[in-house]
Amino acid sequence: LAYPQEITGALEEIDARVQQAQAVKDEAYDALARAAADGLDITPYKAAYDEADANVTALLEEYGAKSQEAVPALAEKTQEIASRPSGAGREL
Repeated sequence: LAYPQEITGALEEIDARVQQAQAVKDEAYDALARAAADGLDITPYKAAYDEADANVTALLEEYGAKSQEAVPALAEKTQEIASRPSGAGREL
């Protein structure tokens, strides 16, 4: 079973945003690690990392919520398939 197209499109868009946010998070982590290694005050670097991490987490939650929107449509399609007479709709 496939997700409805409008949900698939939205998930692809969210996924692209997750990839971008993850890249920002990785950069923030690298900056934090460099600051720590250099003995700098890591407070601003940690704040930037925490913000980037929160953004990734929020986008992943958005992705999960959007994918849950497909459940009713998938359940309906599953019920439709289950209610077919045995062998109906099968290609040989």
